[in-house]
Amino acid sequence: KIGDIVVDGTVPGHVQYHLLKEDDLMAKLPPSIDLLSAALLGVTSVAVHDVQRACVTPDDRVLVLGAGVIGQMLAQAATAFGASVTVADLIQSRLDIAKELGADDTYNLSKKEEKEALLGKEENFNVFFETTGSDAVLKELTGTGFDNRSVFARNCRLVIVAGRDDITYNSNAVQIKECTIVHVHHYDQRALNTALRL
Repeated sequence: KIGDIVVDGTVPGHVQYHLLKEDDLMAKLPPSIDLLSAALLGVTSVAVHDVQRACVTPDDRVLVLGAGVIGQMLAQAATAFGASVTVADLIQSRLDIAKELGADDTYNLSKKEEKEALLGKEENFNVFFETTGSDAVLKELTGTGFDNRSVFARNCRLVIVAGRDDITYNSNAVQIKECTIVHVHHYDQRALNTALRL
């Protein structure tokens, strides 16, 4: 009704006003919500949607690659779903934030010893969120063949979050471990409602 504040995820673009239909992707904000925090509700809903698409449970061991805004939100969403969460990035200040926001562990991939330590823990993770958009990271993550290491656990789920036009990876390296690759896009009403509830 008049005076209600809503969040709208229908992506109308930058417009002066937007007429929402009842079936549009939207939710009424509770009066108690901090509007500055609510401004990040769309990004939070993207992360929640990605975690839902990956079917994350408290039994999962999650590795988030990339600790930008989406990576930080993914780490928090996966934690909210009960998973054990590790975050990897090249920038220490981002990793410090991830740790402060509840990540169980972090790895600075700009440090050789930490990168090597992460590669040695392939069976420690069964869900991977790749948020960097870097083909090099994806290639290194998936490995390049039968004899190369990857951080994949058997029957893992790899969620490719960052947008790319083309994706190339070695199918043999992925299929040996029988991994599932999940592509995600934006968010839906279920994710928005869950994010708002959380």
